[in-house]
Amino acid sequence: MKPLRCSSAPDAMLTRISSLFALLGAFGFWLFDAADATAAQPDFSSVPGKVITHQPASTEIYLGSPGIALLPDGTYLAKCDEFGPKSTENNIAVTRVYRSKDRGETWSPAARVSPMYWASIFAHGDSVYLLGNAKQNGSIVIMRSTDGGTTWTAPNDSKTGLLFEGHFHCAPTPVITHNGKLWRAMEDTDGGGGWGKHFRAHVLSVDANADLLDARNWTLSEFLAPDFNWLGGKFGGWLEGNVVPTPDGALVNLMRVHHLPEGGIAAMLHVSADGRSLSFNPATDFVDFPGGAKKFQIRWDPVAKCYWAFANWVPRSEAGKANADRIRNTLALLRSTDLRRWEVRCALLHHPDQTKHGFQYPDWLIDGDDLIAAVRTAYDDGLGGAHTQHDANFLTFHRWKNFRQLTAADSVPELRDEVAATQRNDLTLRRDGNFLVITGPRIPGGEIRINYLEAYCRANSTDADWVKHTVIPHTNVLVSASPDGKEIKMRDTLADGLVVDHTIRAGDDEVTFELAAHNPTNKRSEAHWAQPCVRLGAFTGFSATDFSGNLDDYLPKCFIFLDGKLTRMPTPVWEKNGRYTPGQEWAAPGVPRTDMNPRPLNPLTPSNGLIGCFSGDDSMIFATAWQPYQELFQGVARCLHSDFRLGGVEPGKTKWIRGKIYIVPNDVDALLRRYEKDFLPESVRYRRFEDNLR
Repeated sequence: MKPLRCSSAPDAMLTRISSLFALLGAFGFWLFDAADATAAQPDFSSVPGKVITHQPASTEIYLGSPGIALLPDGTYLAKCDEFGPKSTENNIAVTRVYRSKDRGETWSPAARVSPMYWASIFAHGDSVYLLGNAKQNGSIVIMRSTDGGTTWTAPNDSKTGLLFEGHFHCAPTPVITHNGKLWRAMEDTDGGGGWGKHFRAHVLSVDANADLLDARNWTLSEFLAPDFNWLGGKFGGWLEGNVVPTPDGALVNLMRVHHLPEGGIAAMLHVSADGRSLSFNPATDFVDFPGGAKKFQIRWDPVAKCYWAFANWVPRSEAGKANADRIRNTLALLRSTDLRRWEVRCALLHHPDQTKHGFQYPDWLIDGDDLIAAVRTAYDDGLGGAHTQHDANFLTFHRWKNFRQLTAADSVPELRDEVAATQRNDLTLRRDGNFLVITGPRIPGGEIRINYLEAYCRANSTDADWVKHTVIPHTNVLVSASPDGKEIKMRDTLADGLVVDHTIRAGDDEVTFELAAHNPTNKRSEAHWAQPCVRLGAFTGFSATDFSGNLDDYLPKCFIFLDGKLTRMPTPVWEKNGRYTPGQEWAAPGVPRTDMNPRPLNPLTPSNGLIGCFSGDDSMIFATAWQPYQELFQGVARCLHSDFRLGGVEPGKTKWIRGKIYIVPNDVDALLRRYEKDFLPESVRYRRFEDNLR
């Protein structure tokens, strides 16, 4: 491999300059600070977050590519680049590194290193690394520090950090560990056609135990070039990718898409297991992604079992004032469970001016229950502010505590309503064999599957054989399904002649069931109750398909109401004996305890007909209720039931049953108000249901 070549410095000069920067270290910062001291004093009083460093626009040097790392001893490191007319970005680029020993409250200079640009900073083993380019669109280089960021190696050759020569591009997106390797997105700029069109996608990988400074240990995938006829000819390029593991353990590179003027799209490239190739299907792999026209950053959260992203979402009130790639005055927290459906969770930072204010290129980490971030910030400084929203004058640090609990209500006040408006679930329905499937953009796990209906059942079932006695065979026919997925009609015909017609409607955050059970025969129907089995493994953060191991793992997420209070499972009284085990059921008031599912029967009586669970990250609630109901039931397929009651249907008679599923934000009081409104016993609307218990 040839030594690194820069446009204005021969190879020997590069080595000398690299060594010189390493020796100068903090002295270089002193020079900048001394120069600033002679100028007018800036005013940081309105700048959000903690100011890590500041560069007046008048210097024609701007601050870009923020990064943040958390070291094993609790030290924070942050970094940024210098860019702009008076910078050396096109020759031998400069990266500044800062240190905090008090969890981001105060910052001090740690190092000034070169050649390094657009770098990701990350801790690995007992070292910390910078991985990026030697200059704008330069060779790929890596540096290592073993003293907490004070001194850094110089990438002089292929043994010391010069990884790949050429014309490359990137941004400080995550370096992740997956299947024993480190992975990071990269692009080259050899595609031709100018900015945007010249970007071709790559992925870098290396064995996690290898010497990261040795180029021989690294793999650079083949490039993948886009087609500019995509998106109706509005596709303008892809760049600044995030390598992320998918829920099924594969890897994808989710990339920013230059799509103007609207924006809001990302591209999902699939990474081969060996890291040598990428693939993309334009028919299926464009993803709606709020803020997708600017650099965003995605990380997996193993606690909440979901993906989080920081992005420059464009609120509806801000759209159209400029091309989407230049609207950077709002920083939002996004969430997804499958990388394809994203919701705007909370608007974290905002300024009404789009021209000279921006919160962009965030690099962030999870620190316990908090999010910490370094942000490239363009803001007022008492010296005329930033040159533009793009040409930032600050590197700022931010902490958002208990971030998993943030909602639209925690957004900056002027955007709370707009964030809430984006969080409509817009549920849809489909039939998949014996399953009713509910889908919606905010459903953790992507969908909820219901064995609908699992069984119609006879009385005297508590201590009876399930197959020989309890189950009444039935057939199901799909009568109609609306094209928009909002309504399904079905008909069940039981072996004893009972006919049950179902009308199921999906709303924004609820599904409504209206049933008519008619007996056209001259004999009383034996159907006393029926089981809709709702599978909630994925919703609660566990497997939806693997039923080996501990199937009670989801129990602490589940609840019923006892003595008027929400009570998590296992409840204080937990019955372990039954004809079949495990599981747990609670009989509805007035229902004979001899007519239950033959699982362990809890002696307690629920306060109401609600049963439900919290999502894996506790942000959402699933709950279901029927009127009238037979029992509440926790089953053995990571499932919950509110089983509705028929009570037998006399010849020529019809009974009506109504049910609800709620998929709502975690607000128990609001859920109870909804339930009471829908199922209040004295309501005239439901008065006829009382006849079902007679």
